[in-house]
Amino acid sequence: MLLVVSVPKIFQRDNSIFYEVEVIYKNEIRKKLWYRVYSNTFSTLSISSDAALVGLLLPAMHTGEDIFLQGSVSERLFYNLSGPYQKLIQQLIPNLTRIKIYADSFLSIECKTNNIGTAFSGGVDSFSVLANNYYKTSDNASKISHLLFNNVGSHGVGEQAEDIFFKRYQELKSIMETTKLPFIKINSNLQTFYNPEINFEQTHTLRNISIALLFQGSFKRFIYASGIQYKDVFVDKSKNMDTIDLITLPMLSTENFELVSNGSEYSRIEKTLQVSSLHDSYSLLDVCTNPSHNQKVVNCSVCPKCMRTIFTLELHNVLDLYDRVFNIELYKKNRKKYFVKLLLEAKTDPLAREIILFTKEKNFSFPFEVYMDKTFYKVKKILKKVKQRLI
Repeated sequence: MLLVVSVPKIFQRDNSIFYEVEVIYKNEIRKKLWYRVYSNTFSTLSISSDAALVGLLLPAMHTGEDIFLQGSVSERLFYNLSGPYQKLIQQLIPNLTRIKIYADSFLSIECKTNNIGTAFSGGVDSFSVLANNYYKTSDNASKISHLLFNNVGSHGVGEQAEDIFFKRYQELKSIMETTKLPFIKINSNLQTFYNPEINFEQTHTLRNISIALLFQGSFKRFIYASGIQYKDVFVDKSKNMDTIDLITLPMLSTENFELVSNGSEYSRIEKTLQVSSLHDSYSLLDVCTNPSHNQKVVNCSVCPKCMRTIFTLELHNVLDLYDRVFNIELYKKNRKKYFVKLLLEAKTDPLAREIILFTKEKNFSFPFEVYMDKTFYKVKKILKKVKQRLI
């Protein structure tokens, strides 16, 4: 089978600029892949097929369809995605199939600016990138000039996801007032090409980099926030693409467009403390994995990422600064349950171990009843196993 991608069409409509290709897959299904950039800043986007190729590679590998691009692509990107990258990504997601890629011609997009872009979601990782490359640097050659806000799967699926995407952008757009940086939202239907079997966490890098490649002629570099430390990089089956980003981002770069990872020098605790020194984070920090919650604040304050972040801020004695983004009272009501979960996961979860070490550094003692609940849970689990064996 062959997945055919048309020459990209770039056009303006309703104060937006669109990048659109027609995709023919499974021999007969025709569907348009589109990206919509809500901005008057850019008069055009990259005319190459690089963005479409990167966005559609994994869906094609999942169905075993070769890709034929009727447009032009970067020769460097074509080479890497035709062989080395596919072999690497199969280690992460073993059920993918190696495919062939065909292109009508090669094209190297020139960039005549010194602009540097990054995606900004309001999370700890993206705030850390800003700390390193905007707030605390005076070197204009490495300073971020543009922020992007993407809809490629992190907000969920369906119409609700699009509503969440626009809502989150509204909550974050004040970042433009304090940083004076353009904050550009980009919508897309790329998510609809991905089978739920290959979820967002396993594919987020390719999805977001497909958008970054739209700006090849406008950015010389794009900085991608790392979610892991150097010591946690590995090539093997994984539920999260973070584990190979440091290896794969250079492979997704083109002749004149550099993709780099940033933040792996820090632990999760170190990043959170770094971000807590940024005034903008007090009103904009968004770490929640439950975007459809009904809280009046940005974060649900009870999901695992919220609890982990809030507890870290509490240990650092800065939690009161975040009362605009977290429901601190709700957190306190669920705090002990989280502590039990933290202690139970200490042997298997490196992030849990990291926080427990931080509690020792801060001379924090868990309440006695937390240890009692932990013991009760373990005994209950053992009795359940014994009962299953006796049946």
